[in-house]
Amino acid sequence: MNYTQYWASNTNLPPTDYSPLSDDAIIAQIEAGFSSGALTFDESTLYIVFTGIGVNPGGGFGTVYCAYHGYYIAADGRNVKYSAMPYAVDPAYPGACSALSGSPNDDIAADAEVNLISHETEETTTDENLDAWYDASGAENADKCAWQFGQTYTTGNGSTANISVGGRDWLVQMNWVNATVSKKGGPVGCKQGWP
Repeated sequence: MNYTQYWASNTNLPPTDYSPLSDDAIIAQIEAGFSSGALTFDESTLYIVFTGIGVNPGGGFGTVYCAYHGYYIAADGRNVKYSAMPYAVDPAYPGACSALSGSPNDDIAADAEVNLISHETEETTTDENLDAWYDASGAENADKCAWQFGQTYTTGNGSTANISVGGRDWLVQMNWVNATVSKKGGPVGCKQGWP
């Protein structure tokens, strides 16, 4: 996975009064990025849309889900994969979208968002058009392990983390591994890494 672009829109911003935001509004922002040249389309890119405090994507945000991924087919046939990333530590939903104990990098909003990004990125990888990998109850691989972190440790500032990447500590959920450890049929389940 590689990071490629960043764009912050200053026009057509969503309301911050917790009124429900439509999925079409999120898609319109992505398309505005393409049409302005601020974003470049690539069929293998996941376009992650972050919103701020007071933006409510509707449909149970903060109680049923914390972020989501999807796709759309543009008028010219482009298959665009995206994820909607509401503000994870919005005070209107205290603790609902964060499992942090402390803040490993002293930025609670960013630290909380990293866990949600990993969840949606993993699901986009295995179910990019919402028609691939999910179980009999409709759970995608990251859903099966949501809010499960495995072995954790205490960071230098007293926070809880479970991985270190790039010299920084993070608390990132495990993901479902649908493989066997050995030919004899070792365990499948939520894992922090593979193999």
